[in-house]
Amino acid sequence: MSLFNPNLYPITSAIAFINESPEIIVAELIKWQTPLIEKYRNTLSSAKINKDFTNTLLSLCPLTTAEIRKYLLIPINSEWTAFFDNGHTGTDSTAPKVLGRKLNKRMIYISNSKSLEENTFSYYDVKNNEYELIRSIAVIKESKWEFHQYGKIFDFENTDNFKSRIIKNRFTNEMVIEYLNHFGINLDKFNFCNSIIVSKIGPKFEQTKELSLEEAQIFFR
Repeated sequence: MSLFNPNLYPITSAIAFINESPEIIVAELIKWQTPLIEKYRNTLSSAKINKDFTNTLLSLCPLTTAEIRKYLLIPINSEWTAFFDNGHTGTDSTAPKVLGRKLNKRMIYISNSKSLEENTFSYYDVKNNEYELIRSIAVIKESKWEFHQYGKIFDFENTDNFKSRIIKNRFTNEMVIEYLNHFGINLDKFNFCNSIIVSKIGPKFEQTKELSLEEAQIFFR
């Protein structure tokens, strides 16, 4: 099992981790979102699912444009929950950031490209009574390869890779996994049998399109 899996892209292109149980996150998500979606005659419904790795993630399908219609929460251990949505370009960071702030809990957001060479890592927490970005690291390719970092370096970080002449090697998949492991997030310990999916029920926006996984992957070819 690998979340860095191009076959499940873009579902696996970005993942948020919130330092709270899925039940509490779901309750806060519904409390926050309900007044926002009621005016569009929508409600939120949650249900537990018990499937294997691939089919748990595929529960997010169809993927959608214009609006998010599903959220998937997978417990990792007693402290952390993985958070996905069904956006056709991958999980957006907005909802996890809002939920982290509302719950006053740490949040980590990672993303990777289909080529598995671009990686980002962002860590949010309370600092000076404000919820904010504490540390971020990114290796991305736009017109050229670029390396960016922000915030105070964690004590556990080995920054030797940051000096690599090959920019894409400065922050690799393996390093992302090492960072997550430091915070107690083991990507091999997902508790899929206790996952919760939250679905928006009601009319979709006119501009919303539903896409199969294969249709969504066309955007990244």
